[in-house]
Amino acid sequence: MTALILVLAAVAAWAVVVPARALWRPAKRAPVADRAEARDERRSQAVERADDRAYVSAILAAWPAACDGAGLRPAGPKQAPALADRPERCGLDGVALPLSIAGWSRDEVNKALPAIGTAIDRTAPLGHLSLSFPPGGQSRGQLRVFRTHPLANVRHWPGRPGQAVGRPSDEVLLGVDEAGGPVMHPVRETHTLFGGMTGHGKTETVMLAVVQLCTEPDVEVTILDGSIKNGADWRPLEPRLRRLVTDHEEIWADLRLLLASFKARADILNGQPYTPSPEMPVRVVVVEESPALFATDDEGIELLTRFAQQTRAFGGVLWLVSQTANSLSNFPTMLRAQLGARLCVRV
Repeated sequence: MTALILVLAAVAAWAVVVPARALWRPAKRAPVADRAEARDERRSQAVERADDRAYVSAILAAWPAACDGAGLRPAGPKQAPALADRPERCGLDGVALPLSIAGWSRDEVNKALPAIGTAIDRTAPLGHLSLSFPPGGQSRGQLRVFRTHPLANVRHWPGRPGQAVGRPSDEVLLGVDEAGGPVMHPVRETHTLFGGMTGHGKTETVMLAVVQLCTEPDVEVTILDGSIKNGADWRPLEPRLRRLVTDHEEIWADLRLLLASFKARADILNGQPYTPSPEMPVRVVVVEESPALFATDDEGIELLTRFAQQTRAFGGVLWLVSQTANSLSNFPTMLRAQLGARLCVRV
């Protein structure tokens, strides 16, 4: 009996001592190279934060005089637009600052933005300036300031050894497949529907293609954004676009203008084949949230159908962006028949 008690006591002691030893065991140290890399990363982040702080301070110091010089002076109930000192990282070399436009309309502030940018550039290097407002936000948004323009360092897809890659005016890169090869999409062959659920990257996919097109001298891109985002996603690219239109009436007016320009182009060609050139560029029209914009308006549907039917032979390209691949089911058959490609991010 005594021997059994001693054995049980030894087992119990072992059960307590082994976990305790595991707790006492010192943690393994990371290799010296990994520790040095982590230390260098922390130092780099500290330098970036200090650089951002100095950059933001220069912007905040220049802001009042810039608004005053651009005509956004206090008048009656209106106060000068005000920036808050709460910066957020925006892209690789940009910062976003909360902005209150204090009684001014968005159009007034947007018109003054080039003059504001010129004034800020004298004290803080400025590549691009844009405004962003959340859906439904009337007086509060963000001022996005980039040290370099978002398209300043765009590079074409280099391709693989021995692989022929067309120019962006012929085909654009949308991504890579499972084998690591490029997924290319022809630009001029057909009109295209980009479908995908909200938040799954359809706008980013189209934006990747548009960035490549914007590098070509013989391509013009027009964005018709009928969504509640009011073109916010496209503002950084606006300087390189033909137009960014968000008002519904202006969208239809711009479609009429485009149709008239293609009719004039057909008269000039007079039966000759079309070849892209800076004087007669490919015109890509991207329609964001197309069902919401056109599904309830007969005139809009007619203009869109005419554009799809009449312009491709003369350099017209239509890209419709929608939340589902089947959301055009209520559109005329003639329009659906023109959409030769449907790219689905997720449906």
